[in-house]
This record gives sequence, C-alpha cells and structure tokens, in this order.
Amino acid sequence: MCRLAVEDSSWIRVDDWQISQTKNPGAQQSKQRLTDRLRHQDPSIEVVSICGGDALPKFQSTFKKEKIICVVNRP
Repeated sequence: MCRLAVEDSSWIRVDDWQISQTKNPGAQQSKQRLTDRLRHQDPSIEVVSICGGDALPKFQSTFKKEKIICVVNRP
C-alpha cells in the first residue's frame, strides 16, 4: 500500500529496512538509519522527530539530546 501511495512521487520513497529486521529496531535506531541514508546524499540534512502531545513524554525520554517537534491539537 505504501508503494502504491508514492509511486507517482519523484521525491518520496518507501524503504523496507525496518520491516526486514528480525526484531523491532525501535524509533531511535530507525531514525539513525534514516539520518545516515539522507546525509549520504546531503550532509547538511537534519532529521527531527515529530509526535503528538500524548507521545511527548516517551519521545523526550527516548530522544534526550535531539530536537523534537510536538503537534498539539487546539480546542
């Protein structure tokens, strides 16, 4: 389904790396893999984590020294 969703895009790709792992690599390892792949093409690239307000406490403990963007719904 993901491949179908991006088949007409010239800049979005699907990577099978995470699902090909024998166990779940987790968010931190997955983000590092993405960062490494993107910086191979452009060393100035910065990857940030985006999460909802409900996930912020977990993200803050997982990514202690990294930038996190938190999206919060307003009433």
